[in-house]
Amino acid sequence: MKLNIFIETSKKDTNEYIFVECLCKHLGIEVYKINCVGGFSSLKNKEMDFDEKNVKNIILFDADEDIKKRRKYIEDTLSKFKRKADIFLFPNNKDSGCFEKLLENIASDTKPLECFEKYEECLGDDYALPDIKAKMYSYVNVKGVDYETKIKKGAAVIGGVVGFFYGKNTAQKTKETLTKTTTQKELLEKENQTLKAEKQTIREKNETLLKENATLKNQLETNQENLKKQEETLKNTKETMQKEFENLANKIFEQRGENLKKQNSEQLDAILKPFKENIEGFEKTIKINYDSANKDRASLKTEIKQLLDLNQKMSEDANNLTKALKGDSKTQGDWGEAQLEVLLEKSGLEKDIHFKTQYSEKDEDGKEKRLDFVIDLPDGKNLIIDAKVSLTAYERYCSATDDTEKATFLKRHINSLKNHIKGLSDKNYQNLFGINAPDYVLMFVPIEPALYLGLQNDSTLFEEGFKKNIILVSSSTLMATMRTVSYVWKQENQKENVLEMARQCGALYDKFVGFTDDLIKVGNQMNTAQKTYQYSMNKLSRGAGNIVRRIENIKELGAETSKNINESLLKRADADSNLSE
Repeated sequence: MKLNIFIETSKKDTNEYIFVECLCKHLGIEVYKINCVGGFSSLKNKEMDFDEKNVKNIILFDADEDIKKRRKYIEDTLSKFKRKADIFLFPNNKDSGCFEKLLENIASDTKPLECFEKYEECLGDDYALPDIKAKMYSYVNVKGVDYETKIKKGAAVIGGVVGFFYGKNTAQKTKETLTKTTTQKELLEKENQTLKAEKQTIREKNETLLKENATLKNQLETNQENLKKQEETLKNTKETMQKEFENLANKIFEQRGENLKKQNSEQLDAILKPFKENIEGFEKTIKINYDSANKDRASLKTEIKQLLDLNQKMSEDANNLTKALKGDSKTQGDWGEAQLEVLLEKSGLEKDIHFKTQYSEKDEDGKEKRLDFVIDLPDGKNLIIDAKVSLTAYERYCSATDDTEKATFLKRHINSLKNHIKGLSDKNYQNLFGINAPDYVLMFVPIEPALYLGLQNDSTLFEEGFKKNIILVSSSTLMATMRTVSYVWKQENQKENVLEMARQCGALYDKFVGFTDDLIKVGNQMNTAQKTYQYSMNKLSRGAGNIVRRIENIKELGAETSKNINESLLKRADADSNLSE
């Protein structure tokens, strides 16, 4: 059972608090709580921690002048607040409390007290005299016993008080606690010896592992150095063999191709020049597109940050313009459209290229309808955006100071948003003849806090719009969508560049086919240069990864062509490539 003790002092650092705490520890009371009340009048405080479930509440107060009067006062106060507690009052302690009297009884040796009395006479009336507490704690220090130990020794003086609450089990508990502590100490000493032995074993193993690690580290460094030397040797050998092979090939080519060079130099130059120019143009186009893609990726983070800053600024501008726009629906509408146009341009879209404003189209009945914004997408598709400003009721809601007024204007604001949704849904913009749009229209609310206020207080608002094919968007959500559209357009442009590259590859392929056909004709006509011709053809069609096989791979990858490589040449290249592999 827990012991809940209430004492008269108001602070925990007082001698009374420390004395009661030490007393509880000395008597082996394990579960207790000491509450500092701060005087009799504080018993009226409803927040006092009285608990009657498995708790014994005890009040330890000074009786002062009248013990009966004090007891009745406490009992009446507890009864008034329906509280229960055992009351223990210390009599005959008008100035110095009973705790101090008990402490004084601890001091059986009166010499330190007599010394203090003489000390008081020396001080005279000009200095404040120390109270009885200071005498007692000085006595404890003079006797050479620490404060807590002395108080524990004196606890026996008021053992009857504690016995009033706990009976006669304290001595037995103390003995059991002492026996338990002794046993635990012996176990801990044994465990300590075991841990020391294990520590020594671990230390020895650690030293062994450190030595092994150092040995392995040295071996690893040696192996790495040997491997590095072998790689350098292999690299040098490869370079030497490559140079020797090139020199040998050049020598053979010079010896056997002198006649062919003299007879067909001009013809080969005329054939190879367009081929070289097409290759250079192809490489340049690839490099331009690669650099452009890298720049787009590198600037994406910066652009996103700029868009976020723009969104913040637009939200602030919207709030600043609230007062100027309230009450004039036409001005509100124009302002909303202007904000939408700025957002589209800052998202990377261009007017009259990627989007149109105030676009007119006829419906099924032939009636002309005007759309605020039409976003063009690749493949001839569109997105429809209509700007709606719901400001009047929102501004009054923000200005209202009374909760009733706020509730009224909030309801008007939500109804205004619903009316915009219904009106936009009834127009059926997505069904116009000249529009290839999805089954929904984006309703742009430029004042983001106004939209969030409506969504926060009416959870069905977004769903209601969705059922009517209206999607509610704010500056931040629409900006992300439009930035995606801008990126799609960039991808479309890059796609067109890739198609142009494929077209040039096809033209290059055709040129190459013509080149090989001319070489075959030259070979058939030049019997005197047959060996040199055969050598040239080998460079094109022999060996792993030969040129003929690589050029044919371009076609297999999807290049548009109108001609084919000579079948016999292609078979020869494939057969030789397979043998080399």
